[in-house]
Formats: sequence, C-alpha cells, structure tokens
Amino acid sequence: MGHSSTGDDVLQTVAKRSPLLEHLDDGPATKRELIAVLDCSRSTIDRAIRELEALDCIRRCEDGFRLTVAGRLALTAHRRSRQTFESISRTSDLLRELPTETPISTDLIRDATLLEVPAHAPNEPFEEIIELIDRAERLRAIAAADRTPAFRRQFRERAIDDAFDVELVVTEALARVTLTDHADLLGDGALEGEIDVYTVPTVPYELSIVETPTESVVYVVPFDDDLTYRGVIRNDSTAALEWAHDAFRRYRATARPISAFDQRATD
Repeated sequence: MGHSSTGDDVLQTVAKRSPLLEHLDDGPATKRELIAVLDCSRSTIDRAIRELEALDCIRRCEDGFRLTVAGRLALTAHRRSRQTFESISRTSDLLRELPTETPISTDLIRDATLLEVPAHAPNEPFEEIIELIDRAERLRAIAAADRTPAFRRQFRERAIDDAFDVELVVTEALARVTLTDHADLLGDGALEGEIDVYTVPTVPYELSIVETPTESVVYVVPFDDDLTYRGVIRNDSTAALEWAHDAFRRYRATARPISAFDQRATD
C-alpha cells in the first residue's frame, strides 16, 4: 500500500469505499459500470478511485479497474471486522454479565448462535446440550450451578459407559452442594475414575465442549452474581473450539482433584 498511508487511513477508506471494492471483487469494471451499479455521481466515483489507487487497493487495467492483492486482502479484513462487530452487537446482552477482565475471544462469538431462554421454559437451552451429550464420546465442561436434574440423570447413566470420556471442572460451591446432596454422582463416581472432576474457587462463565462422532460444539453460559443466566452462546467453528479447549486447559491447570476438596471439606 502507499508508503505514506497509515493503518487508520486504510481502515477508514476501505470501510467508506467497500461497495466499490465489493463490486470489483467479482471482476474488473469500467468507471461507467461503477457509476451505474453503485448509483453514485461521477465525481464520487472519481474520488473513490483516487483514494483507493493511492492505497494501492485498485489498479487500472484494459477492462477498467481491478482489485490488487492488497485490495483483496483489505476487503477480506473489512468483511471479517464487520462480521466481528455484528457478532459483538448480537451477544452484548449476554456478555454484559461477565467481569470486564474475562478472557473471552471474538473467536467464540463470531458467527455464533444464541440460544435464548423462554420465560415458560427456562431450561430449554440445555435440552440441546443434553441431547448432544447422549451421543457424545467426549465432554469437557466447566460448571458453577446445578442447572437441571436432567444433567445429573444423564451423568449417572453415562458414567459407566467406557466410551464416554469426561472431565469436569466445577466451582467449590457447586462441589460442596453436590457432594452433600448427590454424593453418588461426584463422590463415588469421581473417586473411582469414571468421571474426572476437579474444583476451582470460582469461574466467570460455564463451558461445555461436546464431541460426538460427527460434530463438535462449544457452549458458553454467561451468568450474573446470582448464577442466573439469560442465554447460551453456541458455536461449532474451528476457531471457537480451539479457544474453548484453551480456556478449559487454563482452568484445568489450576484446579485440584475433587478427592482433595472432599477430604478438606470433611476434615
């Protein structure tokens, strides 16, 4: 790009002139074609061409004007940036529940699906997760609350399945309640190695990475100070899954086996 141009110059110009770049992405076009297709005055097109030529985003050719490699890269970056901001806007109501310092990546929210919470069926978003876990070969999860009895039933049934590989990281508060009220789920099962369970003091969100023979999906549940959630973020992109595995590994690295927590709680 032009040696005197800055990143801000490129960002502003590409955003402003993106309709012209989008049209040239389909192939070269003459100035007359650009005026007609973009429904702009000749002076506007002339100005856009000058700005984009100065940044080496477009170049004159026999058929009019065409994108350069730099122009195509700039357009791709603009599209990705626009998609990211749209994703931030769509998920902002859920993200506001998270502490400011929470290490959430745009890889999680880009092109994500939001599972809303119907007033008449507050557990509905978890029905999809439960159905997927029924077919899962592997589960990595971080939990802070006992969301629905269906999860407990499911883990009891699947804990004896050798083909089901499970690692859970739960908050100490959830571990304390579960060990007291449902010792058969975490106490015996975890200690016998059927389910690997670890504890951490707190977590800013809940996370499930569900892997079946045909698909892998990540679910993230932001919650408020009362552990109340307003929706679930769902994504099956490679980037989202990579972020989720990294997030799980970070919490797993600082967690202690529930056997140690159970022993401490009974001392």
